[in-house]
Amino acid sequence: MIEKINNLLNIFLKFVLGYGLLVIILFIFGVLTPEFGPRGLLLDIDLDNKIDKLSSGSNIKQFFWLTVFSLYSLLFIKGYVCSLNDYIKSFLIFMLPLLFIISSSLSSDYSFLSLKRGVFQILFIHCVILSTYSAYKEGTFHKSITISILFFLGFSLLAIVNGTAFNLNGAFAGINFSKNRFCINMTGLLILYVFSCHVSGNKANLKIVFLSVLLIVLSLGKTIILAGLLLTPILFINKKTFTIQRINYIILFVGFFTFILYPYVTHLFFTFDSVANYMDPSSLTGRGTIWSLVYESLILFDKFNFGFGYGTFFNTPVVPFLFDIEYSFLPYVTTTHNGFIDLLSQVGFYGTLACFFVVFAAIKNSSNPSGQIFCFFLLVHNLTESSLFKDQHSMMFILIIITCFNCIVKNRSNENFQG
Repeated sequence: MIEKINNLLNIFLKFVLGYGLLVIILFIFGVLTPEFGPRGLLLDIDLDNKIDKLSSGSNIKQFFWLTVFSLYSLLFIKGYVCSLNDYIKSFLIFMLPLLFIISSSLSSDYSFLSLKRGVFQILFIHCVILSTYSAYKEGTFHKSITISILFFLGFSLLAIVNGTAFNLNGAFAGINFSKNRFCINMTGLLILYVFSCHVSGNKANLKIVFLSVLLIVLSLGKTIILAGLLLTPILFINKKTFTIQRINYIILFVGFFTFILYPYVTHLFFTFDSVANYMDPSSLTGRGTIWSLVYESLILFDKFNFGFGYGTFFNTPVVPFLFDIEYSFLPYVTTTHNGFIDLLSQVGFYGTLACFFVVFAAIKNSSNPSGQIFCFFLLVHNLTESSLFKDQHSMMFILIIITCFNCIVKNRSNENFQG
């Protein structure tokens, strides 16, 4: 009896080592919790984000991540996943932003909530790093990604059969609550699939690529579709990684200067100014108003340096002071709709600077064209939405994987050089 239990345990642990990453992907992208209900329209992005935040305390989610954390930590301690040196190299890249995220809870009016969400980020990054190294070591990385995208596509097509795949405007939402979430999930998974093909030496299945692109177009996600239209001619003209890398540097630095550095400097030394002052309040579906009020909140409560606390500007029991306007859409807003401003509101100028060093490192170290393409979509997406250091966000998940593989490639180069 004991021998049978040991055999079953060994089989289970072997599955975790080889396909734990697959289970994590299915959970993050919504395959394990598909949404086959009716789709909303008004503020569906914000409501989708609110559902995520409310679910951050759900028993299912806590049980899942604590279980994954325990299993991979145990396997890591026993030496089955990767060496301590490999893990440290990957985790150190995220160390400084995580320190700011945790310390930001000290300046938050909801310290425990902020700390709780910060600790979750540590668990999340820890699990993704170990599962990525484990799948790479076991030779199941590409297979895990391929199975994931097939499941995601299959369930999305099932939603069509079920009659719940489209919202009332005719935009495709698949198995996710909103068409915007589906669009970014499908785009991220497609890039991750192509990335896995490159690193494993396999050819991408054109049927998978075509169907994925078709569903992205049907989702009517304006930001992602526009990014794709901008990137396509660039790839046709010059497919070199260096070309996309330079474009990524430009977007990163222009974005940081426009949304973070310029407002911060004018606040300290001159009359405050920001891009929101030059926007019509209703432009970009109300983003002009939202961005302006976030900046005003940072000034009013003197939070420009260290923010309101990670995860506690929005999504707390109380609506932010300047957003609490009766008969307005503002009390329903739960995101800044800009990755730069979103981080600024939570962890302040210095924390945001630390977070964007992670993106800078990903751009600098990615020798794989798919890695640079992902960084391009990540940056463009964060001009109108938020995904960096977000609670269990698919784009943040892929950024961690790209970072891990950059470390793997670097280790290989060092080993070959020494050899």
